[in-house]
Amino acid sequence: MDGVSRQYLKINELSEKTGLSVPTLRRLVRNKRIPCIQPAGKGGRLLFPSDALESLNHMPTTEVKHPPKPLPGRRPKWES
Repeated sequence: MDGVSRQYLKINELSEKTGLSVPTLRRLVRNKRIPCIQPAGKGGRLLFPSDALESLNHMPTTEVKHPPKPLPGRRPKWES
C-alpha cells in the first residue's frame, strides 16, 4: 500500500469509522468545519486526514439564540 491510503481516509471510510453520514461529512467540508484535500481538483474525490474529527471537536459551533418569530397572517385550522 502507498502512503496516501495510510494517512488519509476516503469519505466512505470516514463515514464508517465515525458513524456520520456522507452528506453530513460533505456539509462539514462545505462549511469548512473539517479538513480535507482534493488531489484531483474540484469535483475529484475528497481525502480526509485520519485525525480530521479531532479538529472538529476544537472548533466553535454556532448556536441559534432565539427561536424564529412566527409569520404574520391567519393561522391554519389545524394549528388552533
